[in-house]
Amino acid sequence: MKYTVLGKRIGNFTDKKTGEVVNFGKVYVSYPDDYVDGLCVEDMSVKPDRLSSVSVGDVITVDRNKYGKIIGLDVV
Repeated sequence: MKYTVLGKRIGNFTDKKTGEVVNFGKVYVSYPDDYVDGLCVEDMSVKPDRLSSVSVGDVITVDRNKYGKIIGLDVV
């Protein structure tokens, strides 16, 4: 499925239990859906380094492992 990138965010926070700094990435996308009047919009959690090649407005495809976790983003 192809997704249109609406936004992206890279950030970090400190885990309250361990004190470890956790880095995260989110990409906000839209895509057509036959059951929705208009477009579906969602956010996806990804590793921050995967967002370096993605820009707002790009069309991407997403690769997932057998558990549904995102393992790759490709700009179309």
